[in-house]
Amino acid sequence: MFRRGKNCRTERGSGKSLGLAWIIHGPKKNEPDVAERLLKAFVAGNTFTLDPKNKNRVKAALAKYLRLGSVDMAEEQYQSALPVLAKKPYVDVAGITSMIEFLTESDPSVAKIKPEQVINHAIMKKLDESGFIEHPFGK
Repeated sequence: MFRRGKNCRTERGSGKSLGLAWIIHGPKKNEPDVAERLLKAFVAGNTFTLDPKNKNRVKAALAKYLRLGSVDMAEEQYQSALPVLAKKPYVDVAGITSMIEFLTESDPSVAKIKPEQVINHAIMKKLDESGFIEHPFGK
């Protein structure tokens, strides 16, 4: 059975995307496609958000969920999101390294972990090679 993972909030102001920062717990044998479906949803969301023709719909969602007084008040949040949303959210090794350093402060055993041990781009590469990332909603 799939159990919920942990959400990881990160500062992505450098312009480089840390990429998808989900840690999925649970046996992959039982739900082999869960990570792929999550990644597809993430990519589709980014694609939708980055498409200028969806600007008003994205701002309306931001205004609603951030409880802003009006859609116009969401402009700042919308503009600040654009530079950090990656069309192809491959995980950034520097971002994982930074997370490992941060976690090492509370648990020194984390220092033994290398970014390459926790990064797996297999699903991302599959989606990229299939053309899904360029056209998640079809052509």
